[in-house]
Amino acid sequence: MVTPTTRQPKASQQTYLRLAAATGLAAASGAGVNVLLRQIAVATFDIPQPQFEPLNVGAVLISSVIAAAAGGAFFAVLVRLVRRPIRVFRLVVWLALALSMVPVIAVNLGDPPPYEGAGLAAGITLAIMHVVVATVLLAALSWAQRSSDEATAR
Repeated sequence: MVTPTTRQPKASQQTYLRLAAATGLAAASGAGVNVLLRQIAVATFDIPQPQFEPLNVGAVLISSVIAAAAGGAFFAVLVRLVRRPIRVFRLVVWLALALSMVPVIAVNLGDPPPYEGAGLAAGITLAIMHVVVATVLLAALSWAQRSSDEATAR
């Protein structure tokens, strides 16, 4: 007996536009929050600039935007291939976040530290920045996908 397979309908162009807009919003807001967090951390903890390169403004902006763009592109692929993209994406985001802490720990707790100013304060700041981008991206893309699902259901 052959059972019919149910295929997930392909996402509409409007869905991908929403995801692109949500990704841009997440990139901009994540980068903005991280630059603000960087300013506070550098002033509060006397993290030397530009010696501690991971907290230079350019590095913070670029890494925040690239991380959000990569996450948005990956989510768009999941929307196309997976039945429940939000569930899978949530799992991948938290796994990627955990893995992203390895270099943060290595750079800031190394002996001797590879950068002047590396230490606990800089490490915590970088870790919080990773959490900011992951959380903002997850929230924005989940919202965009649910909005698309609701629009499609109507």
